[in-house]
Amino acid sequence: MESDVFCYIGSTPIAIEVQLSALTIDQIVYRTIEYCRKGIYVSWLPVFSNKLQSKRYAPKLWEKWLHIAYFGRVYYWHSKLNIVPVHFGNHMIHVEERSWFEAGGYENFGGGYDKLSKRFKTPRLGKPVNLIKHFKPLNRNQTPTQIYTVPRSKLFIDTQAKWW
Repeated sequence: MESDVFCYIGSTPIAIEVQLSALTIDQIVYRTIEYCRKGIYVSWLPVFSNKLQSKRYAPKLWEKWLHIAYFGRVYYWHSKLNIVPVHFGNHMIHVEERSWFEAGGYENFGGGYDKLSKRFKTPRLGKPVNLIKHFKPLNRNQTPTQIYTVPRSKLFIDTQAKWW
């Protein structure tokens, strides 16, 4: 198992995984566990897409896992050492109001409300950060969630305050 980039930032060993290929969640979890076992901090970095600047975005399953693993953030590589942290907020879908007539001439109504989308999220971009200047190592304990379990990990996370 080789990372895309391996380096030391200060005395901290860092594996940087620029996510270009489609890995499964199981593969990402396995590699995260192996980096932790070897004492290496990992930073998973999908490539930034302009789609993240829209109001509606459909994250892939592994992006959802990263969002949970990195405490509500996904770090997108933009250029050189520039990283854009993104939080996926809820996305609401409007259900149009409509009416119809039932037998006997009774008019019925439905819709006219907003509902939570299961597929789409609203990306909330944080301030761009520098991978060397604005990140720190963090040891994370195994955490079961409603959707995924995040294993005991050594993560390289940003120091930016919550913006959402």
